Amino acid sequence: MTRSFSLLTKTYRGDASLFGELCESIDEHMPEIEHYVLVDGGDFPLFAEFSGDRRHIIDCSRELPRFKELDVFGRRIWWRFPHRIVRGWIFQQIARLHFASRLDCDAVVSVDSDAVFVRPIDPHQVFDGKRIRFFKVPDRPSGPAAESPKWHDAASDALGLPKVGYTGHDYITTTLVWSPAIVRDLLEHISDLWNRPWHDVLIRPFRFSECVLYGVYASFVAKDIEAHLSPTQQTMCHISWGYDLELRAERLRFARDIADHQCAIVVQSNLGLDRSTRNEIIELVRDQVRAKAA
Repeated sequence: MTRSFSLLTKTYRGDASLFGELCESIDEHMPEIEHYVLVDGGDFPLFAEFSGDRRHIIDCSRELPRFKELDVFGRRIWWRFPHRIVRGWIFQQIARLHFASRLDCDAVVSVDSDAVFVRPIDPHQVFDGKRIRFFKVPDRPSGPAAESPKWHDAASDALGLPKVGYTGHDYITTTLVWSPAIVRDLLEHISDLWNRPWHDVLIRPFRFSECVLYGVYASFVAKDIEAHLSPTQQTMCHISWGYDLELRAERLRFARDIADHQCAIVVQSNLGLDRSTRNEIIELVRDQVRAKAA
């Protein structure tokens, strides 16, 4: 039996042009894949044009109606009545967890809006037989070393585990594979544990990572997880962390360093590169992929 996966992206108006490049790359390499795109209610008209037979633009204000979108001096925040103000970064993660839990496909691949695919996703990167891949790297902090213990403590607290700081593995990457069934179990566990809606629990901490939450749940809480998830240290995405892409030599090094198992790249939107430099990097990577395939 063929197992199915979908793509999931949460984006916003500031990444609209980069998101267009992501869509073009998906349509080129994986036109048959369902792509679900979460956008804030205020941004929905801007992204509606990207909708298609297999690309679905989802208005988060309809998915999470109790989160009210506010614009405060040009900064977007949310009000979860009657509880508290919610930062955009937290709301973004709540939206991804909520929507992933509703999907009926076997796996979902979360893709950032500043990513570009340079070849199709190999199904073996998503599935290991009947199991779904689970990104898990030992002895590496999740993100900045100073933040990692806080993210792990937030996850542990939500799951009813002791707060011990960093729990031993990194679970964060771009182009990340999740099991919607595991996400459903995770959110149900939190709601049952706290006897309240799961998102009310997750909006409490100032710092939170849905990737760490999923990883800690799978590692320390879920039952019989070995039958459902297959740990891997491979990432599908070649990321621009650690490269000074202002320099031509570093752009060439970045292109050369893409691994055979990596199907996408992320040139981070917050690097402030001009469009011509970004396009040059993408073409260098594509040239490298074509050369390897020849």
